[in-house]
Amino acid sequence: MNSGDLPSGSDSVTNNLSRRLDDVILISRILLNGTVVTSKTLKPNEELLNAIRKNCKDGLCYAHLRLASPEGREVGEAKLFLYDGNIIACITRIGDEKFYGEAALRVLSKLPDAGIGSVRIIEYSFDPSLLDPDLREAILKGKAPAQPLQKVRQKKERQLVKAEATVAKPEKIEEVKEKEESIEQKEKVPEAKAVGRVKAYVARKLQEVGVPITNTALVESKKYVVLDIICDEDSEIPPPENIVLAAIRHYIEALGEDKATGKVRVTVHHKKTHSETYDLSKDVRIWKLLGAIPEVLWKYSLYVDKLKYKVRNRGKLEISLTLKRHGIYSTANIHDVAKEIYERLKSEWKDDLIVKAKIGAWGMEVKYP
Repeated sequence: MNSGDLPSGSDSVTNNLSRRLDDVILISRILLNGTVVTSKTLKPNEELLNAIRKNCKDGLCYAHLRLASPEGREVGEAKLFLYDGNIIACITRIGDEKFYGEAALRVLSKLPDAGIGSVRIIEYSFDPSLLDPDLREAILKGKAPAQPLQKVRQKKERQLVKAEATVAKPEKIEEVKEKEESIEQKEKVPEAKAVGRVKAYVARKLQEVGVPITNTALVESKKYVVLDIICDEDSEIPPPENIVLAAIRHYIEALGEDKATGKVRVTVHHKKTHSETYDLSKDVRIWKLLGAIPEVLWKYSLYVDKLKYKVRNRGKLEISLTLKRHGIYSTANIHDVAKEIYERLKSEWKDDLIVKAKIGAWGMEVKYP
């Protein structure tokens, strides 16, 4: 592909529409309500964009690409909107440099030259109703709105800036725009730091117990959170449900029980994709507690198959577990396992606690204490 060429199906890519991919609220809405159509890792080559388009031939799609060095270290990312197989918006970031529109697509077409060793692709299909009216019209017509939508939380500040520019001190349009961008940047920096800290903490904690994580992503809004956990496809992983349960615990630890109060969707990407959604507006303390159970079990080559809990009078917590072995050679003593789970949880749960556990649906159930 020559440096001036663009991939087929990218004739309507514009900078304005591409910049809408920077909207965290919009992307989190798509991730929460969309459907994963593919999750895979590819080598960077000239056919990369065609491979992305192939899975999104009908309707609207959002594609998120994580770009890694040959050693597996993340060095950039890309985001794309597609409509009926055509790429209509794109952002590409390599290091600290970000590109929009046609320039972003040209960067993607020359990834091997940029030292990229692999590309992790996750694509979501979604309904047009998830988009704001002006953006939906712009995408369906294949053109960008004249100006991006203003976020509600910025409305008053922007009005003030414009009023000052018109009445008190007439300024050039470029100067007003700089003030608006300054307001946006001040709002985004603390949020970006918090997101980076939380996802790094979750990844580190899961890696410490042997989960082969290659990357994590976290998208937050006021109503919900989407946490993506990307695992090495060539490595074996515990059952995804167990990874999700442990990830919820570490997410709550990193954020704090007082702030982890909304809905969280955790998606584990391996050879298959598994998602679960938790409403932390209730029992956030208990979900944090239960998330410690998989880490106790993994060293015994045991995993949670079914989990139930009840909070009885005066805070008495009763947990019932059905476990399954990872392989036929696990010789764990169920009494010892139940005791260790109890002792691990009791360090955090100061009220009465009972742990019931059995291996397999027909196994002998033990109760501790």
